[in-house]
Amino acid sequence: MLLLLPLSSEAKIQQGKVKKEGTLAIEVVFFSLAVADYHSALTWYERLMGRQPDMITSENEVAWQLSVNKYV
Repeated sequence: MLLLLPLSSEAKIQQGKVKKEGTLAIEVVFFSLAVADYHSALTWYERLMGRQPDMITSENEVAWQLSVNKYV
């Protein structure tokens, strides 16, 4: 699942202020994958990413930050 969180469908950010100009400003991107075995997947992704998760959101969900406002 790819979740894009736009500010609004008609918003554009300019110097910290929102201006309506008919554009889409995507603020944050989260990419989510469902797995059958959380603990095995966590170990596999820790090896893939080369580190522990950057964010633990719940007992069965974690995230790695790939760059500013982009998470897996």
